[in-house]
Amino acid sequence: MNPFPKLMDGIKSSQRYDQFLKLAAPLKDHFGINHFWYYRVTHSGQYSYIGTNAKWDAFCFNDSNLDMWQERIRAITRPTGIQLMQLQQIDNGLIKDTIESAWGKFKIHLSLNCCKQTTLGIEGYGFGTGFNDPRADEMLLNQLPLLQHFAQNLRQKNRKVFEVLDENQTDLFSLFGPGFMGSAKAASFPRDKNQFLYQLGLGSILKLDSREVDILSFARFGYPAAYIAKKLRRSERTVENQMAVIKEKLDCKSKVELIHLAQQLGSIGYFS
Repeated sequence: MNPFPKLMDGIKSSQRYDQFLKLAAPLKDHFGINHFWYYRVTHSGQYSYIGTNAKWDAFCFNDSNLDMWQERIRAITRPTGIQLMQLQQIDNGLIKDTIESAWGKFKIHLSLNCCKQTTLGIEGYGFGTGFNDPRADEMLLNQLPLLQHFAQNLRQKNRKVFEVLDENQTDLFSLFGPGFMGSAKAASFPRDKNQFLYQLGLGSILKLDSREVDILSFARFGYPAAYIAKKLRRSERTVENQMAVIKEKLDCKSKVELIHLAQQLGSIGYFS
């Protein structure tokens, strides 16, 4: 028996679902995103999901083939990272079929899936647009920091909307076995990671050497030079000099600007 339709019925019957759609509406108005999804899988295998395109969700979750669903969920539950869905279809026939169905039946161009580890397990969110054009992916990449901020803000400031997820979960381990999560592969990235950084407007980071990147990874938290020097076993003066060089290479006018840039890099997993 497929438990996923019941999961979605419980979520859509909640008054919170309409609130979720209202809160996510700016994504469509400003970016042409006609499908935004959020999901999480706990360490104990409890799976929750909520999405904005009800027709697409109904089509997917009413699929009676659990083996197919196992592959679909595994494809997006990576330990951490950003997936470009259109690139992933090249190596995964099932994902290719899913992407073709999304556009052919519902005019959803599945673009990005972002996933990260949390204390509870794995959570992620993704974006699909109404434009079947590679430039749609480029547009989302260029706006990724803003989209990530929106998704995090939606998650943090509207907790009641997400309480419904705790009430509607599916136990993946009982369906697919306890080894389900362990079989996930590493996150998918564009083949040219440097080009990816340039598309995000963060190409200047490539000017730094490994020692400078180490300093920047600490600087994003606002740590003083004395603390960074102790952690990296360098002199405080050396760290201060290197910080000045880093600011010049990254064209940052102040420490605050440098920290902000470093935090942007951290948000896409650059230092991990």
